[in-house]
Amino acid sequence: PDQLFDLIRLNRLGEISHKSLRDLNAARHYYQLSIDKYKDPASFFGLSEIYEQEGDLQRAISLREEGLKQMTLIDNPELAKNKAKRLSELGNLYTKVNRIAEAKKAFQDALTLDPNNTIAQEELKK
Repeated sequence: PDQLFDLIRLNRLGEISHKSLRDLNAARHYYQLSIDKYKDPASFFGLSEIYEQEGDLQRAISLREEGLKQMTLIDNPELAKNKAKRLSELGNLYTKVNRIAEAKKAFQDALTLDPNNTIAQEELKK
């Protein structure tokens, strides 16, 4: 329980620093602590967003890929939808750097997990 609380606390401090306070250095710090200590998927995604905002798309992609590796699906539809959402976000990043085959696969994988994922549906049509 203490580790779970610490993981949630670190991720939440990263989110607050990032989204509310716009303090990217503090957000990076808390997300990185959560990653180093717990390999927290949500912190990989939060840190990825920061690098994407700053234009470092390669680092953003690497973080999203690692975050997806850390996600586990335990026969839970909500977790599957969340992973599908994250795959769609990764697909969008791949598209931005012209890695089209990888983008297509990410979108297809998203639809396998969540056939109603509209982002993946729309992107595959393009």
